[in-house]
Amino acid sequence: MQITTENILKMVAINSVNAQKFIVEGAIWDLYDELFQGRVEINVQKAFEDVKNRKRKLSNNFYREIKEETEKELENEFLSKSTSADLAAVREKLENVMQQS
Repeated sequence: MQITTENILKMVAINSVNAQKFIVEGAIWDLYDELFQGRVEINVQKAFEDVKNRKRKLSNNFYREIKEETEKELENEFLSKSTSADLAAVREKLENVMQQS
């Protein structure tokens, strides 16, 4: 028997609807993590350029500060782009994906 995500979920006795939600949610968070890490890399490069141009100082918490700034940046983007209509459309699309699985 091959070990698969589905087999693991069966082993922990999660029904298929919850399993699909779990898988979709995991995929969404994986996508967010990739987006976040990519944005952190871009922001670190920009911050180093600012240090080089004396617009920013290099501190002991440099990387942590960039990560926090990036998190706030993404939060603001998500808040500015999300409306109740957008959220309803996303919910509907996720439900369709889960029903097709």
